[in-house]
This record gives sequence, structure tokens and C-alpha cells, in this order.
Amino acid sequence: MWYGHTKDRSSVGKHLDGTSFNDVVTFRRTVGDKGFEGTWVSTEAKVSWLDVVIADNGAVGITLTVPGEQVKIVLTFDGKDAPVNGPRIPPGMTTSTKVSGPRKLEVTTKLGGKVLDTETWEISADGQTFTYTEKDAGEEKATVQVYDKK
Repeated sequence: MWYGHTKDRSSVGKHLDGTSFNDVVTFRRTVGDKGFEGTWVSTEAKVSWLDVVIADNGAVGITLTVPGEQVKIVLTFDGKDAPVNGPRIPPGMTTSTKVSGPRKLEVTTKLGGKVLDTETWEISADGQTFTYTEKDAGEEKATVQVYDKK
């Protein structure tokens, strides 16, 4: 059994496009002092991101594709469930999307009709920052990721 106060989580593999990944996330224990029990907070992440392409889909919404994983998601702004497509996507996965502000979307992902997570996508007023907030079903805290435009 591991009793330290920091722990790395590693993932190694290949994307569908053949590129390799070796991701490492470091967690630090903030509550508890032995065993697995406690609260763990991520302190550092080294991940090999894939390109994500978001394209205008007219008045309907936007289309998000992840070419390296052959994933395509049509995000319609009507709040209705739309299928998520890709070879590694389980059958029955859907998203629904609503506009909740001038640069803000609320996205809900479901599997077989059951909510997996809720997400907030927000673009800063200057268009330079994308903030992605994800809250998994049954979890108290959300994960927040901030991306700067290059």
C-alpha cells in the first residue's frame, strides 16, 4: 500500500491517428494521511493534447471534431440531445447544448439517457481565452481548464 502525500497518474498509448501519448498528472493529498482515503488535488499535468477543431454550423450551432480520435460532435443550440460519433465512443452517447450568455455555452453529456457530466464553455470578451469547466455527475467539485489562444 502506498502511504506518501503525492502521487503520479500515468497514461500511455496511441491515438487513432497513430501518434503516441504519455500523460502524467501529479496529485497532492490535502486531507488524510494514510492509505487511499483522503482528498487528492491535481498539482501538475503534462499531457499530449490532440487538435480540436470547432467550426461554425450556421444557425444550428457548431461542430467540434477531434481528428486524431475521429470524433465528431454537432453541438446544436436547441437543447436537444445529439449523438456523439467516433470509433471509441460508446453507443448511446449524446450531448445537448444551450447558449447561456453572449460567449457562453452549457453542454450536457449523457450515455443511454443518464447524465455523465455538465460543462460550461466560455470565451473571454477579447477572444483570447477559452475556459472549460466540467462537473461529473455525482461529484461536488468541478474541474476548470483555461486555454490561451496562440
